[in-house]
Amino acid sequence: MRTDRQSTLGGSPAITARNLAALGSRTGFITLASDDLFGSICYHDLMAAGVDLSHVISRTDDSRTGVSELLPHPDSRRTLTYPGNTADLQWEDLDLEYLASARHFHLSSYFLQKALRKDVPRLFAHLKRAGLTISVDPNDDPLGQWDDSFFKILKYVDLLMPNEREACEMMREGDPEAAMCKLARFVPLLVVKRGVRGAVAIRGNETTDSDSIDVQTVDAVGAGDSFNAGFLFRFHSKMVP
Repeated sequence: MRTDRQSTLGGSPAITARNLAALGSRTGFITLASDDLFGSICYHDLMAAGVDLSHVISRTDDSRTGVSELLPHPDSRRTLTYPGNTADLQWEDLDLEYLASARHFHLSSYFLQKALRKDVPRLFAHLKRAGLTISVDPNDDPLGQWDDSFFKILKYVDLLMPNEREACEMMREGDPEAAMCKLARFVPLLVVKRGVRGAVAIRGNETTDSDSIDVQTVDAVGAGDSFNAGFLFRFHSKMVP
């Protein structure tokens, strides 16, 4: 068992942005940033990858950067999380002109965006009027509520990217295949991550399965976000004019 410890960039939006930039995409990132140790680690990692951080909002109050402590066990993992300012980003923080200047917009962690959630529909409507394509990775709902308000934003979404368990939770369906079929009716393209069993993409009546790559696993944290970056890199190059 490994006994070393590392501090590294975390959070679904940050990992996706960092890896998109590393692949060569021009990537901007809007978030709240606190002047503390963990915020500094994330900032410098994103900057080194080439992510545009010019519109990051610096907090001058007592808020702190969220952090998770991962406790690996031989057959499982426990995660202790301090959310920090994760849920504080709101409509007033967004530079809509900057966002509308992009060609694609990706939203991660919908259920954690407590202050922004009510305004996501009008944000997406604004971006669609500007001609952007939109993708969403809902990520987990730590409260287990899976608020149905999520379905109100799907009419604006071109690409939805949950994992298999999240798809089941959102559809309140125990069978993954049934959950994916139901969820696929809401969006033009659904891509579901299935861990070691790869991924499946559903577009209309067309379904494509992709096996995972056989690798020696060290830690799967952030694997789904890295998948998002790779898929969005190809999605953007092939489908966005």
